[in-house]
Amino acid sequence: MPSLRRVPSARVVGVGASPPRRRPAGTVPAVSRSCARPGCGRPAVATLSYAYAEGVVWLEDLAAEDHPMVHDLCLLHADTVRVPRGWELRDGRAVESLRGGRLDLIGA
Repeated sequence: MPSLRRVPSARVVGVGASPPRRRPAGTVPAVSRSCARPGCGRPAVATLSYAYAEGVVWLEDLAAEDHPMVHDLCLLHADTVRVPRGWELRDGRAVESLRGGRLDLIGA
């Protein structure tokens, strides 16, 4: 009895369609991150981190890599961060902010 061999299916490309793009070997596609605030789907532009013992919150340009101990925020939420009384906010972002209203971290 002859053995059955699986034949790969052909990819159908429509008329005028671009051929699939290939990434250079060893690269991965860019992944956009979204704001960590519940219900917000805007793209993240800043990373918030804090040192609880020192009472300091840092806002910095979006970190190169996602990390479970920091929070990525969109421009609106980064611009409206408020820290607890007695804490210090250190905004080290290179991008100019809109700095409109404020958003409490307490109960946020």
